[in-house]
Amino acid sequence: MITKVAVALFMIVFSFSSLINISLGVEIGPEEVVKKYYTVDLEGARVDGKSYKALVRPLIIWENEPGWDFVFITKKAYISSIKKDANKASIEVRYENAGFRNGEDVLSVDFIEVVSFTLIQKGGKWKIQAPLFYPHVSPVVLTRHYEQWLKKATDKDTIQKIKNQLNVLKGMK
Repeated sequence: MITKVAVALFMIVFSFSSLINISLGVEIGPEEVVKKYYTVDLEGARVDGKSYKALVRPLIIWENEPGWDFVFITKKAYISSIKKDANKASIEVRYENAGFRNGEDVLSVDFIEVVSFTLIQKGGKWKIQAPLFYPHVSPVVLTRHYEQWLKKATDKDTIQKIKNQLNVLKGMK
């Protein structure tokens, strides 16, 4: 019993200290930067102005991104390789994509995408230098977006189109 409590307490303290380090700007390694980047990307931060500024901007060197009409719908992302020296890192991420959204249309197609991130030290912190590429949003996040859109829709044709897109998204989960 005491062991379980000790393990739970350790996990809470470890998780909390990791969050403090990230939020206070304590240096985190390039692997953690990339993991944070693809995690907030899957949560939709790169297609939302407020989230972009707060969650994405601290991880990258570029100022802004274009307004994206095209996004990949991604089930999972993970780091597949890491190469690092003192001031530069190359990290490969595999994205398990379930399709894409182009404008309002959703297309279901499973494919693996491999993206190579280049990170550099800037101001004593690791930042993503490249690539600037299309956002990757999870099917759950995109489904919530379409459900909100459906609540606001009044036109019969629009309602039907949204329902059709939701059916495609539900098949991706």
